[in-house]
Amino acid sequence: MQEQRLIFSCMILLLTMTACNPLIFTETTNPSPEFDTNQVSPPATGTHASTTSLLPAPTINPVISVSFKGFEMFSPLDGWAWGWDSDGGDEHLWRTRDGGLTWTEVSPQAMDLTHPGKGEFQDKLNAWVGVCGLPNQECGLARTSDGGETWDVINDAVWHIFDFDIHFFNEQDGILESYGVGAGTGSWMLQETDDGGATWKPVRVVSDPEGMPPDFAGILETCNICGDILYIDPDRLIIVRGNLASDLSADVQLSTTTDRGQTWHNLDLALPSGPFARSWIHPMPPVFFNDHNGVLPIRLSDQPYDSAATAFYITTDGGSNWTYRSLLENLNNVEINYADVEFVSEQEIFVRCGDDLCITHDGADTWQRFPFNLTFKSLDAEARIRTFDFGDAMTGWALVDFDKEVTTLWQTTDGGKTWMMLSPAFTP
Repeated sequence: MQEQRLIFSCMILLLTMTACNPLIFTETTNPSPEFDTNQVSPPATGTHASTTSLLPAPTINPVISVSFKGFEMFSPLDGWAWGWDSDGGDEHLWRTRDGGLTWTEVSPQAMDLTHPGKGEFQDKLNAWVGVCGLPNQECGLARTSDGGETWDVINDAVWHIFDFDIHFFNEQDGILESYGVGAGTGSWMLQETDDGGATWKPVRVVSDPEGMPPDFAGILETCNICGDILYIDPDRLIIVRGNLASDLSADVQLSTTTDRGQTWHNLDLALPSGPFARSWIHPMPPVFFNDHNGVLPIRLSDQPYDSAATAFYITTDGGSNWTYRSLLENLNNVEINYADVEFVSEQEIFVRCGDDLCITHDGADTWQRFPFNLTFKSLDAEARIRTFDFGDAMTGWALVDFDKEVTTLWQTTDGGKTWMMLSPAFTP
């Protein structure tokens, strides 16, 4: 997946606290999982089995090595994954170089990996993760530039590193972001670095869009119960407002600053005509692919916290102006989270559309929707996609929950039309 510039909203942060089911890795000397032979032949360990219909929940060998929580892929071959050992104890980090068939542990040694899902995986070589168990029981930030072969603790004074999400925009500039709520207000706690994470300082914003200076350096407040989101990178800060605490609206309110709050540019983005011309608005963070081009997804519905459609807006001037591009209707997702949309590039976008997957190859101008052999419904499905990611426009992976007890890893090599279940091998 192409590196994307985003800061998660509070709704998205809730995902990182959700308990996850085990993705099974049996030792390579153990038997492979058993399947109904009328459906498909048992796959060999470290291979995949083709299928054109959704498989029943597999019978899994009880010897469990590790449990996946999440993953991020950067090409058809390279990616990272994180999770726990089989008893839910220590956290681990793995790398794949063959498209998910085999995974090698690359966790930092002689220190405790801490919430790796909140770390930053910039590409197949560069990553930053939180660690604890340092001298004097300190926590800090570890970095690798060789795909996890070696790690260096670059900062051992970042307070409560595990409370923050880490995002780097290049090898030097990054943001630590945490979100807290109280009395309807969302407090964004922001720190920044310009030396690769060695030193951090509060992000100083002169004022909010209403001209009010922050009460404390490094803290910016928005409306939590409204569904507001915040995006920040070294060049701009954007606030997109929701209306979940007020009433139906005909436009999306957005504020942008390129000088850290000295001046703000306010916009009202008109909703598309038709059944969603007045809607409840729950924005998601914009995604920027370079200094100029970005996409802003906005969830719309006639009921608060529901999701009946997603409107897509694009920018070609870095976020100063946005143009409506298209609308996807009848998504029928109750969950509203960033995991429903996967940006491979500014042209290729994949969106969870009820049980199916919607795809655009022209920057959200037109969409295709196909019946798939996997269900992409977010909730109440016997077998459902928990998370998915694409390494390019054709190659993607998905963690699939079966009856909320077993999670398996699947792959597509034809842009999501058909999926194969992998039987990955794990190397300590």
